[in-house]
Amino acid sequence: MFMTIEWIDKAIVFFTDLYSRIIIKVVVALIIILIGFVLSKIVSRIFYKLLSELNLNTYFNKVTGLNVKVDEVISKVISYIIDFFVIIIAIDIVAFTPTLIYILSGAIIIIIIISIVIGIKDIIPNIIAGMILYRKNNFKIGDKIKVKDHVGTIHKITLVETIIKKKNKDTLFIPNSALLKTHVLKKN
Repeated sequence: MFMTIEWIDKAIVFFTDLYSRIIIKVVVALIIILIGFVLSKIVSRIFYKLLSELNLNTYFNKVTGLNVKVDEVISKVISYIIDFFVIIIAIDIVAFTPTLIYILSGAIIIIIIISIVIGIKDIIPNIIAGMILYRKNNFKIGDKIKVKDHVGTIHKITLVETIIKKKNKDTLFIPNSALLKTHVLKKN
């Protein structure tokens, strides 16, 4: 009986010690996540201000014709990357196996890549078609054209689309890839 009580005492000490170590690791991981998320927001804002002062949006808009807030996109991507590494560090502190960390990291990277590919799958053909239109120089702003049943004047040509103003003041947005695939009649 004496050995049983001693064994129970050792088991209780072992489990309380194990429990307290796990709790300490979880608390430290949560503190690291909190500090990391705050730091990622601060770094993101600093990058946003720096890129805004460089007028990156205006330059990108002039070069590509796309109205994208590049400074905002870059600062958010930086924030997400920092958040990702903070979470990986926190998971490592809690002492999950490295294999699990690698699997989670790989899954997150694959999801990000798939999301990017799905997001730009329609943009890439239009950008390539836009470059072809610029290089061929078949159309310019002010030209009157007929695309299918639509007749109008070219108002703007960007890398992604061509904007046509019709006589009835309607605006027609034609993706550049569609413009290359269809028969276009240029009127004099």
